[in-house]
Amino acid sequence: MENIGGKIKALRIQKEMRQKEFAKGICSNVTLSNIENNKQNPSMEILIKICDKLEIALQDLYGEPIDTEEVKNLTANFDQLQWLCGNHRHREAYILLMEEIAEEQLITICFQKKYYYFLGLTQVIHLEKPDEAIFNFSRTLNTENEAKTETIEDVLALNGLGIAYTFKGEMDKAEFYFMKSLEHMKKFETEVLSEQKEMGKIAFNTAKHYSDKKEYKKAVDLCLEALSILINLDSRYHLSALYFLLGYNLFELGDRVNSSKNYFIAKALAYVDNNQHVLDAVDEELEKHKIVFDALI
Repeated sequence: MENIGGKIKALRIQKEMRQKEFAKGICSNVTLSNIENNKQNPSMEILIKICDKLEIALQDLYGEPIDTEEVKNLTANFDQLQWLCGNHRHREAYILLMEEIAEEQLITICFQKKYYYFLGLTQVIHLEKPDEAIFNFSRTLNTENEAKTETIEDVLALNGLGIAYTFKGEMDKAEFYFMKSLEHMKKFETEVLSEQKEMGKIAFNTAKHYSDKKEYKKAVDLCLEALSILINLDSRYHLSALYFLLGYNLFELGDRVNSSKNYFIAKALAYVDNNQHVLDAVDEELEKHKIVFDALI
């Protein structure tokens, strides 16, 4: 890949724009500095904004013809994949991957990493093929950008490896990757909303891991951390599932009242988002424990 950061810096200077002035409306001054010095890989969202401000096409940065319309279509497809997976609709996500995206379309490292990650995620959750998922999560991690900087897909792939090894019953390996993803998540800095939302999902998946291990207090703490991330972003991404998981673990800790309240919130959000997976999970717990929402009013 070409030296994208250096090209951006040269073109900015050519337009006689200071870094702070140029960064306005795109990202922070620090982020732009990291991009220009190849210390940070720009997301496609930021890259498009940079090109707009420089009044150039993407192909001018990459030094080869790039179909801008194809880039927009790929971006829209990956946004849709994120939404589908966030609502536990992994079957639909897998079909979208198979029918709408071909590997030869993946014209940037950014798109390649997204593709391998979502392929791995749908393979482990929809197809229940953890070995194939492990292969594609590893491809995500092994596909490096020019600056060898970490992307959100790298952190998600580590988390995905935790899910895959859980499916295989290899809990020590699962624990290793869940903790590693959490460690990397806490260090990862981004101003891109779609990437920030994924941090909530990483905490959620790790909380579920501890819930499965019956370490309910750890699970509650991680649920609260994930909720804090998403509420601060004003995002409903994974929110119904988080409230359900929080309710479940609070119940296991003996807090029936707050558990019921969180089940109520989870069901309301799942109804709004048409998340049948969460609706079914809540109804199962309500039936099992004879919880009636009338008691909350």
